[in-house]
Amino acid sequence: MSSSLTLTEQSQTCVIHEDGTKHLRVPTKGTAVCFVEITSQVTSTEIIINAEEASTLDCIVLVSGEGSSCAKVQLRSTVKSNGVIRWHCVATAHRSSDVVLTSTLSGADAESTINAVFFASDSATHSLKARNIFAAPRGSGEMTLRGIAEGHGTATIDGMIEITEQGQGTETYLTEDVLKIGRAHV
Repeated sequence: MSSSLTLTEQSQTCVIHEDGTKHLRVPTKGTAVCFVEITSQVTSTEIIINAEEASTLDCIVLVSGEGSSCAKVQLRSTVKSNGVIRWHCVATAHRSSDVVLTSTLSGADAESTINAVFFASDSATHSLKARNIFAAPRGSGEMTLRGIAEGHGTATIDGMIEITEQGQGTETYLTEDVLKIGRAHV
């Protein structure tokens, strides 16, 4: 299933109960906060965000619930000139997740920040691949990936910053921290 939503309100909530693709758009000069909860019924979903020129979006994504199925989540954003996106991703302990987040800055003076935290316990496995791609001049942003793995939990994080030839003048950095407790795997 595929659906589209233009974020015209200051704050909107999207609860995803089924597999499929959700397209979100922040209009030019718009400002929004979007909370997305991916529930235990979802096994595969994709969220695509287009932040138009001079728009700002804080997107909070929670992978929640319990169960034996692994949530496969694709998060993608494109940010145009002077646009800002701030991703905040949280994965909880009682369900495995495989999250791939790619944010591409296609306009000058754009910003992309990725913050992700996870907690893997019991037999949960959390995998996070995050990419900030700076494909236009004077981009900025940071990436902070943190997690805890305990018991028989497994945590994998892979952060990457890519600055293309067009991304001259970009200022960015990456931080990764994982705490291993007991027999956990990181």
